[in-house]
Amino acid sequence: MMTSNPWYNTPMDKKQTAIQWLSTAILVMFLLVCGFLAHDHRQQLIASWQAATPTPPPNPTRPQASVSVPADYFQVATPSGQLQTFTYQTHDYTRPDREAITKTALVYLPPGYDNSGRTRYNIIYWLHGWQMTNQEFLTLGDHGTVHLLDHLINNGEMPPVIVVSLTFDRDNAPQDYDRSIAEMSVFDQEVCRDLLPALESVYPTYAEGTDEASLQAAREHRAFSGFSLGGVATWYEWERARDLFAYFVPMSADSWTITQNGGYEATLATAQRLSELAQKPPRDFLLIQTNGDQDTFYQQIDAMMIELMRRPEIFHERNLIYLKKKDGQHDMLAIWEMVYNAFPRLFVAKK
Repeated sequence: MMTSNPWYNTPMDKKQTAIQWLSTAILVMFLLVCGFLAHDHRQQLIASWQAATPTPPPNPTRPQASVSVPADYFQVATPSGQLQTFTYQTHDYTRPDREAITKTALVYLPPGYDNSGRTRYNIIYWLHGWQMTNQEFLTLGDHGTVHLLDHLINNGEMPPVIVVSLTFDRDNAPQDYDRSIAEMSVFDQEVCRDLLPALESVYPTYAEGTDEASLQAAREHRAFSGFSLGGVATWYEWERARDLFAYFVPMSADSWTITQNGGYEATLATAQRLSELAQKPPRDFLLIQTNGDQDTFYQQIDAMMIELMRRPEIFHERNLIYLKKKDGQHDMLAIWEMVYNAFPRLFVAKK
């Protein structure tokens, strides 16, 4: 026996069913239209946001594309520089009792180095990044940085210079991230109080003595640079030790003056803070920020640098240079290119 469909028992039931189907169809059409309009509005917002992304004011000097290192600059040069290990006494500034410790630095001495005292040398202090030691900068790639520096000096592209490769770690060994941040954050105390007086009493720099006044008087002949966490420390040195250094080259790192990763997490506050610090004496400095456009930290560095360049009355071509390496990663290849591009700009009279 055939059972009747309960939905179609009466003409009234059929009418109600038709109304229900029509209502559903209208609702579906309404939702589709809303979805289309919402998508269109979102695309308009994205386009508006992209158009509103802050860009630096027109300036032919910033940012600048870095130039690749010539291949022969990684070959052994004649004459060649030499490496020495320097041992000094310092303290663990992460500890309340500031425990006395002994540390080492690796020192590059340029071709033709004269230790008699008749020749004075500019000096660059360089600090490694996380999970590195004071060895890699000058020894990786079969001493690639040494060969690079030798060629720059021998070709007259930069004056003879002493380069000191440092470590923020008390044991000169990779540590966990939190420990490395703690050591890096207070490293400026070790540099200013212990390292500079010890090292510049041995090597013939422009400092006439190792007292504070003598070290400050030679600031125009002293630079600080570093990569990754060492680059963050370079920003700290710029904030805290401009009385001792006139040149700064942070590589692949933003400023953490407000917070960690502040170039991205607190871009405007970071730029404002750096602008305020830049107006405090001494104001004659040169910052050379280097970065690869494929670097892990490119976004936060670039955002911060754009905001700084939007303040040309404070940061301008005489005190700030922004170098970008095309396809540059967070690695030694980027470091070498940034050395090649940045170091020859140091110790040149600022206009």
